Amino acid sequence: MNDNLPVPALIQFEEIRHTDDLGEYWTARELQKILGYASWDKFDGAIDDAIAVCAREGEESVKNNFSRSGKVSGKRGPTQKDYRITRHACYLIAMSCDGNKTEVALAKIYFAVAVELCAIIERAKGTAAD
Repeated sequence: MNDNLPVPALIQFEEIRHTDDLGEYWTARELQKILGYASWDKFDGAIDDAIAVCAREGEESVKNNFSRSGKVSGKRGPTQKDYRITRHACYLIAMSCDGNKTEVALAKIYFAVAVELCAIIERAKGTAAD
């Protein structure tokens, strides 16, 4: 086992989850860090790709999953572009990122397992209802 690998994606991903009256959410800038992107510009391109994929679900889906927000840089710095994003948006962003990055590969595995787990739960619910 390689001890130099980052903390498993599940732990990091859940550690940056926020909740409020509207439910759970993540911020794109925090997700950027755990996916191994030092540059916002490169990560913002992956967000644009994810938004384009989400738009195929309909404009309402984009509004529900990607809310534009800003974060003040430093004490009086300029407002930095950010997004309040849903779990689904995090998934779409991870799928749009560079899979050659170890952090992104781990995130893709995390989401693949999460989707499989949801499918298993749904099948079990269907079997239990029969």
